[in-house]
Parts: sequence; C-alpha cells; structure tokens
Amino acid sequence: VVVAFPRGRTHRASAMATVNTMPRLHALQMPSDVCDLTMDVLRTNADAFRLVDKDDEPPLRKLSHGIEGEALPLKAEQPTPPYPHMIKRDGKWFHGYRFDQDVCDKMLHETPEMMSRFGPGDKAADVFFRNTIGYVAAGGELKCFTAAGDELADRLQEILTPAASQVFPGASEVGLTPKVYSIYANALLPGHVINMHLDVPEFDGLDRSTTPNWLLVAAHCSGLFDKYRVKNCTCVFYPRSTTGGSLAIYPPQAHFPLDPASLHEADQATFIEPRIQKVRKGETVAFDADSCFHHSEISRAAGDPCTASILPPQLPEKSSFSARRVEGADGEWEWLLRDRHGQLI
Repeated sequence: VVVAFPRGRTHRASAMATVNTMPRLHALQMPSDVCDLTMDVLRTNADAFRLVDKDDEPPLRKLSHGIEGEALPLKAEQPTPPYPHMIKRDGKWFHGYRFDQDVCDKMLHETPEMMSRFGPGDKAADVFFRNTIGYVAAGGELKCFTAAGDELADRLQEILTPAASQVFPGASEVGLTPKVYSIYANALLPGHVINMHLDVPEFDGLDRSTTPNWLLVAAHCSGLFDKYRVKNCTCVFYPRSTTGGSLAIYPPQAHFPLDPASLHEADQATFIEPRIQKVRKGETVAFDADSCFHHSEISRAAGDPCTASILPPQLPEKSSFSARRVEGADGEWEWLLRDRHGQLI
C-alpha cells in the first residue's frame, strides 16, 4: 500500500524545514479481520493477477528530442550511436545513463550462504505476479474495482495513514494530509525473489510517465530537489504467514559493520539496523521505499527448511492466477496457475 503526502504549492515553502527530516521505519500489526478481508478480496479477484517484469514497467513514450521509447533499433548502415549519450546493448541503442540497479544486487549472491537466502542472482527469479486493487485516478480519488476493495481501502486508510506520519515526522504539522494512493498485491512462487532496488521517486509534476527513471533517481539522490519530492510511504503487510520471502530493508541511516558497539558515540545515536521483516500474518512495516534499499529472500513452499538455494520456475508469458475453494475442505482454497491459453500449468 502506498500512502502519499500530496504537496500543495501553498505548503512548499513552509514544509522545507520539517518534512525533510530523515525518514524512519515504523512497524505495526495489522488487525486479523483486515488480513482476512484482504484474502477475500484477493481470492475474489484472483484472475486479475498478472505476470510482470521489467518490460511491463510503463515506458517513456517520447523524449523531448523525439526518441520513441527508451531505445532505438541498431541499423547496419549506422555503426555509431545516433546520439552521443547512447550505448549499444542487445541489438539496440540505449541511453548511456539508465537506472540499472544490478550492481547493487550483485553483492547479495557472492557466497554460498548468501545464495542460499537470496538465490543465485538469476534475473529470471526477479519475476512476480501483481494484482492492482485500487489507485488514485484523475480527480484525486482512490478508485477500487470491487465493493470489497472499497471496504478494504477504508480500513487501510484508517490504519496506515498514522503510520505514514511516523515515517515522515512533521508532515502533518505543515498541512500535508496523507492518503492512500495505491493498493496492490504481489504474489511470488517458490524460487522467486525481488532483487535489491530503490523505488522510483516522483516530484511535483514529474513522474516515470513523463521523465526517465534514472533522472528521477539522480534528482532524489542529489538532495537538491527534496522540497519538490512527493513523500510516498510504502506499507508492506502480509495477510497470511508462509515460509521464506522475508523482506530486508536498509535505512539510509544504517552503518556498517552492523555492530552498534563498534560505532563512534556520535553515530550510535542515529544507528538503525537493517530490518528483516518475516512473512507473518498481520506484520506490517511502513518505510520510504524511494530512500531505503530493499529486497526479498527466496520465496519457498510451506515447510521448506530454507537451507538451500532453489531455482525459479520457468513460466510462459501472460501467465495468470485464479483461486477456488477446495471441494470437501471447509475454508480451504487452492491457487491455480494458467498459461495465456487458459491451460493449467
């Protein structure tokens, strides 16, 4: 769930001093009835899960200098790049300054112990299914796709907006009111992971639909445009418990080595350890995903002892989920995975 602090122009100047404090992590417990309601919404709308990967991210349709998309085809009659900032890769010309976080994720797969938790570093594992339950459309109101989704959104608004205020302390003091911006569910199969990354930030009037991801990230990392950044708080919660898939979050205040006793006294006051959020029913963490690197462990089947790396499943394009009650089993459900033709995988 993404909770945003929409920034009005009248608040910008007064917000600079207080809202720009270092974001925090905030943990809370989601009520059991909200977890059950979430599962009801997901099961009822299970056919809305879609397999996503990097190619499904909204592309930049047209740059100011007329390039369609983020790449141009490589032509035999043109051995040099059409623009000096472009590089050759996979038979195409790409921007030489793209937002590629593979170098950040590489460190997670350096040893057998690390690979047993985070996989071999295969990009094929960084794939998952997503179900968008609701989002803020034109007009600024949250739009859900079912009545149960509206009920869930109301509960999440009530529970998570105070948590967002804890992540960005002082925001409400300058008139910025948090509201739920989007609600979506990610589903990972055994062997899948979410690689280490930062989310792409947005600024007043600028987001990934109009501006290259790398430029938005560079603007945020520079610290020069923070007064224009939209404060987005990502709230991750698990409606059910399972094995594996723990979420690791690295706050920007974290120091290494991870031994507070070895830090200088001045650093101990601001020391925050990286957080490991296990997949336990109701456990919830709110954080600034634009500033905190985060990733997941390997997702595993229930009962897997989590002692060895496993390979990701090879899925056909356009795979989809569905759910149905198990006949003769009171209250039990099973999830079905089908290919684009509806055949059971």
